[in-house]
Amino acid sequence: MNRTEVFYSSDPLAKLLINKLGLTPIRVAVIIPVGALLVGVITDSINSALLSANQASLLRDWSYWVWSCFFTPVVVGYYVWVSSAIESLLRSIKESEVVEISGEEITSLAPLYRKVLWSYISLLLGVLIGALFYISRADVPSLSANFFSRMLGSISMCIGGYIISMTVINFVLNVYSLSKVLRDKKFNLNPLHPDKCGGLRVLSEYSLKTAYLASAFGIVIGMTEYRYITLGIIDKYWYLHLSIPVYIICATVCFLLPLNASHAGMKKSKEELLHNIAMQFQNDYFRTKDELKHNTAELKDEIEKIQQLQILYDMTDRFPVWPFDTTTLRRFATTLTIPVIPIIIGVVSKLVEKALEL
Repeated sequence: MNRTEVFYSSDPLAKLLINKLGLTPIRVAVIIPVGALLVGVITDSINSALLSANQASLLRDWSYWVWSCFFTPVVVGYYVWVSSAIESLLRSIKESEVVEISGEEITSLAPLYRKVLWSYISLLLGVLIGALFYISRADVPSLSANFFSRMLGSISMCIGGYIISMTVINFVLNVYSLSKVLRDKKFNLNPLHPDKCGGLRVLSEYSLKTAYLASAFGIVIGMTEYRYITLGIIDKYWYLHLSIPVYIICATVCFLLPLNASHAGMKKSKEELLHNIAMQFQNDYFRTKDELKHNTAELKDEIEKIQQLQILYDMTDRFPVWPFDTTTLRRFATTLTIPVIPIIIGVVSKLVEKALEL
């Protein structure tokens, strides 16, 4: 068993994908669309819909390709990555020398991830999601045309539900682990670090990746709303509208929670530096004030020292207390808004369609 495997050794699917099949996020992005093409050809051949222009076909269903070429590779790729991400993340933070982390602290987290309970919970949720998917396909003509397609989709959703559940569990465990390891640690702030994140860009990049995953869910929500709007059945599934604000909240939480683990330490370190400078300023100020009555020869040097302390205080006050920069925030804001675009397009197209009917 390799070093990182101990973190996902109780997850049979992760062991299959990573250890047996040797999958990486990049390989997932290539394999799944190719597999989707083969599944589409086989399914349409069984249903005699491969060459038919009238019968519903998976290969002519654009939503099938959105799922196969975008959402599924993103989710599975993230699942493969996050299964062992916490160890590499903590070791990268350790190598940054911003905060001291021992190897023992990292390996001590493994038992938390190896609980079999997480797999059982995910399997139960996967079966539930698969069943709900099968029931909901009755209102989507392209996928409800035959039993085989609906069953195939339901099985895929069952596996996807397991993957999503394990991904969420891993995210929660990672946030807890970051908080546990970084809590009460002394941070050596490096505001002039080239990464513009105080030396903790690796943590910022991790948070962005979690936001990207949330955005993938948001895009699926947006595409689903778009489809239901164009099919004219959105009133039946009105509760989908509630998913957009929920998505925005979840994406923001996914971005900020991992960063919050270092926020307290960075803020405390900055406050300690400011306190030390303020105390030195106070001591030098009152000493200089006393010298006004006795020794004016050294007054100029003392005043200059006080001025330098004021400049140092202002510089320190600009030290970051969150491990991200404006570029990271812009990328997150863009990620957050993209899923809303399909909904806007769907609403506008429906309004234009109604206007043309008048």
